[in-house]
Amino acid sequence: MENLELQKNIEITYDGELNYIDADTFLLSQFNLIAIIAEIHKDIFPDHKFNIKIQALKRGSFEVELMLLSAYSVSLFNNITLDKVVDVFTSLIALGILLKGKMATKTVINGDQVNITNIHNNNITIPMEAYELYTKNESISSALKKNFDALKKDEEVVSLIIKDKNNDKEIVKIERHQFDNFIVENEYLLNTKKFITKKARLYIRKIDFATKENSVNWEFQYAENKIKAKIISKEFLNTINAGERFSKGDGLDVLLNVEMMWSDEFKVYEGTGRYEIIEVYRIIRRDEEPPLFEED
Repeated sequence: MENLELQKNIEITYDGELNYIDADTFLLSQFNLIAIIAEIHKDIFPDHKFNIKIQALKRGSFEVELMLLSAYSVSLFNNITLDKVVDVFTSLIALGILLKGKMATKTVINGDQVNITNIHNNNITIPMEAYELYTKNESISSALKKNFDALKKDEEVVSLIIKDKNNDKEIVKIERHQFDNFIVENEYLLNTKKFITKKARLYIRKIDFATKENSVNWEFQYAENKIKAKIISKEFLNTINAGERFSKGDGLDVLLNVEMMWSDEFKVYEGTGRYEIIEVYRIIRRDEEPPLFEED
């Protein structure tokens, strides 16, 4: 099976009257821009080997060139190129400029494209991948915020320009007054996820004694549901490490974190299937008569 490596060069220019740039500004910006590109590639093409290399700095405007390198199997991915990664990256920037952290007033999905309309009735069409990453990926949201926060603090930087060197084409330019669009909180992430903490009784179905330093994942019966829960209670982990034995059918009265995600389709919060046990109040052996335990 033949393997190929693709290469795409993009030029990032910190525009202004710059013969130099503050080291903190440059390092923070580069770190976060590279993190965004890497996260996009990982999301779209998780099985590809991917590297980013920095070319030597150039004279004039303060510029840096990134080489994006992606290896793939030609027999499986012969139609995949790094153009997709760059397209999603620039679409994320365009969506951030359009929405300014707010949720869209109208979202129309048409195949693998999404048309987004903001509160001023302006709209753009972007790939579905860009929409999903903007509305759900906390790592990308955080990296965008940190990048533009660093640029805003450096008054010498008047714009950020990103150019596709392969095609000698400017693909995006973010003016200084638009930096704030990315520093504000992303309302999609504020509204899409929350945690409910409740008391619950769990019965052990499957035990994993491959205890890690700070967590254990066991399988439980929770009311009528079979669940897996991450145990983060240090006291309970110490009990396990001290040699406390457990059996299938033993019960635990716990304080349980339940992750919920907002559903645009049904307009309600739905469980994601992620649970965390943050405290264990009582261990109930399977041959014991369990005392009453009221759930919140």
